[in-house]
Amino acid sequence: GPNYPCSIAQNIYANEISNAKEKLYIMTPFFIPDETITNLLVNKAKSGVDVKIIIPDIADKKFVYVVSRNNVEKLMAYGIKVYTMTNSFVHSKVMFTENSAIVGSINMDLRSFNQQFESAVFLDDKKTLEEISNDFASTLTYSQQITKQNQKRNSVFFRILAGLFNLISPFM
Repeated sequence: GPNYPCSIAQNIYANEISNAKEKLYIMTPFFIPDETITNLLVNKAKSGVDVKIIIPDIADKKFVYVVSRNNVEKLMAYGIKVYTMTNSFVHSKVMFTENSAIVGSINMDLRSFNQQFESAVFLDDKKTLEEISNDFASTLTYSQQITKQNQKRNSVFFRILAGLFNLISPFM
């Protein structure tokens, strides 16, 4: 896609991912990261960091959902655990590690990073981090893990559709 300059939000997300040593948990409705964020996530998982991503089970925008779902399923090959919140649309935009968190309106996509006026709070307060961690754990209890058996990429039609949508995703 187009080569956008890095935004402040994108840099903060990249730093947050880079600094994770034990765990890196993400909850987001849209997951359309650029190559930098994707590579950072893969490298973290490969280095033994527990990386978990929760996305919706129900689509808000069908197009974005197909691209997001395809993107997270591709990451499973590197040991990243992916979940869908059962019968729900996730609207939280949260990313946290053992030391800090980002909570706000920033989606994991180029539009949020570069075009829209989004905001978020970066925090490292231990008590708040514990509450965020508890909320994530609670959400996992009513989420289903995507596995090789139930992934949508098992369908050739889905992969073709996702490939086509992916071509135009930088412009959406």
